[in-house]
Amino acid sequence: MKKLLLSFCCFGAVFALQSCYNTTVSMGDMKPTDPAVLVNTSHEAHFIGGLVGNSKRDPSKYVGDSPDYRVKHYHSFTDALLTGVTLGIYTPTTTKYYVPYGTTGVEVVKREKPIFGVRAGINLSMPSLIADIYPPTSGKIGFSIGALLDQPLSKKWHIMPGFNFKILNFKKNYSSEGDIYGDIKFIQIPILASYRIQNIHPDVELQINAGPYAGMAISASIDGQSSGRNSFDAGLQIGAGVTYKKHFFAGLSLDLSPLDYHISSNDYHHYDANMSSSALSLTIGYNF
Repeated sequence: MKKLLLSFCCFGAVFALQSCYNTTVSMGDMKPTDPAVLVNTSHEAHFIGGLVGNSKRDPSKYVGDSPDYRVKHYHSFTDALLTGVTLGIYTPTTTKYYVPYGTTGVEVVKREKPIFGVRAGINLSMPSLIADIYPPTSGKIGFSIGALLDQPLSKKWHIMPGFNFKILNFKKNYSSEGDIYGDIKFIQIPILASYRIQNIHPDVELQINAGPYAGMAISASIDGQSSGRNSFDAGLQIGAGVTYKKHFFAGLSLDLSPLDYHISSNDYHHYDANMSSSALSLTIGYNF
């Protein structure tokens, strides 16, 4: 409970601090109080609290040849939410460009807004990639649910942080006792880079995703008994999916983790298994 409260406090602190960041710079003869018109908005991707990322921006791409303009650089509500959900790993910012009221000849570039999506699906668990315990562990069908924010960086590249809850089921066959079943429940925070292919069909968009995930195993059981240790979890997710008419999604992904999660029963049978969060998943979803 103390760890949970500490996590919520840290999340709130990060969220509050991010919402305070706001800078405005006026260039040329434009004054801070002059009436202005918003002409463009850009989104910048930064990582690890802003330590990694490209902070250089060319204003001429957004204000044209206008020598007078105003730039507002800040963390929007969505930026702060993404920063909090990813615990500061992904820290995006937003920049807005203004020109004096009545300025002509400035082309307004349409910027796509982030999309919120929900996901649900089934998975086939995989035993430990490092060291299984005899008798061999077999994967079983489990399920997962989650949500994500799809943030466009360009026409072809997006970044997708998310939050997932998944249950991995497994079984072990003991010759004397028969099949013994167990499960592990994970929460995960993936941060995926996504490449989009849009020229297949006007209503169809293909995406290829890859990126790391981190999280923890929150509970485990074998033969009906709660057990387990080594709760931290991390790995790599790769996958592909198809979006139909911008809303309906279906995809296939593979989670690969080198970390073991040891499960053992406490009765006289003393059943053991080594599992990881590695799994093959089939997912459907809806983008709002």
